[in-house]
Amino acid sequence: MKKQILDGNAAAAEAIRTSNVEVVAMYPITPQSPLAEKLSLLISKGEMNSTCTCVESEHSAISYVIGAQLTGVRSTTATSSVGLALMHEVLGVAAGCHVPIVMPVVNRALVSPWSLWCDHQDTMCERDTGWMQIYAENAQEIYDLILCAYRVAEHRDVCLPMMVCMDGFYVSHTLQTVITENDDEVSAFVGRYQPTNLVLDNNNPMFINNLTSPDEYTEMRYQQKVSFDNAKEVMKDVFDEFNKKVGREYSLKITALVLLIVKLMMFIAVLLLALTGIVLSIKLLLLWCGGKDIILPIHKALITGTLLLSSLQLGINLANIPLPPLFAKKESIIRYFAIVIMLIGTIVLVFNIVSVLYRKFLLLAVILGTIAAGYLLYKTIDSNCK
Repeated sequence: MKKQILDGNAAAAEAIRTSNVEVVAMYPITPQSPLAEKLSLLISKGEMNSTCTCVESEHSAISYVIGAQLTGVRSTTATSSVGLALMHEVLGVAAGCHVPIVMPVVNRALVSPWSLWCDHQDTMCERDTGWMQIYAENAQEIYDLILCAYRVAEHRDVCLPMMVCMDGFYVSHTLQTVITENDDEVSAFVGRYQPTNLVLDNNNPMFINNLTSPDEYTEMRYQQKVSFDNAKEVMKDVFDEFNKKVGREYSLKITALVLLIVKLMMFIAVLLLALTGIVLSIKLLLLWCGGKDIILPIHKALITGTLLLSSLQLGINLANIPLPPLFAKKESIIRYFAIVIMLIGTIVLVFNIVSVLYRKFLLLAVILGTIAAGYLLYKTIDSNCK
């Protein structure tokens, strides 16, 4: 084990170097280019026992890698942005044929307009091609997750390709301290590539990726779904083993628990908001009937609870807690509604204070406003979370 100063691209190259990769096919594209250059340099210096081919496009790169890995050797490439988009036609071949390629992807915006900076739309566009995706926050995670990715992707119960993604420039070009493991230890953890599905052999020829009937096609797509389900448990086991060996912990449970807590808090806050409208209605009824204002303490408690939960929920979301890519859209929705709920609670509280002087008319306005806001909130949540 040793400490090195590496950026995300160099950390990816270091992980690939020690993972018994025998074939590399590259077409450079910013901000992935340093990764391609680093791997080419390592191979030319003899520090990596592999062959490197600079192909004419990203489409060719992924085709080259699929063909190489189908012969029984671990192979890799890397790309970014429009390069990944150019691979789109062939990505489904890797997933459908269950070729467990591990491919670093440096996230960058797609056109138009042209941009070199980070955006996840390049990988999000490939979400349904059958590739697993895992996102690294820093250079250390890039190094660790690539090592784990080989174990997960190549497991016989999974056997699917995986993208290990990093933010362009923010991670790919930022120098950080990275703890790397001894070559022999990494090689032992990752192991040699052992094909468990399709293998091309001149002595035993076979035809792959052939034309299928609708029922066969559906069955094969279902097999991919089963592999994705299996990947959750396999990933947990691999992360546990990795933690025992190197002392760095990765888990899917923490982010899932945080998401559950946030969603529960959002539900409670909306419920309290609805109860506030009911209490206000009863309060207005009592005032008009000349009854005693006994609901006021309950009303204040509901307002306080709504504000407290909304503030806590907003704080959790603004704390930059990382969530899996699967929840990326819902994370932004939750954050948006946390702010909306807090603002509504604040408005209701202000009206409540002012209503001491203008009771009946302002309370009526608050009730109508609360009902309208609650309905709008419900419809927005319903439409965005489907």
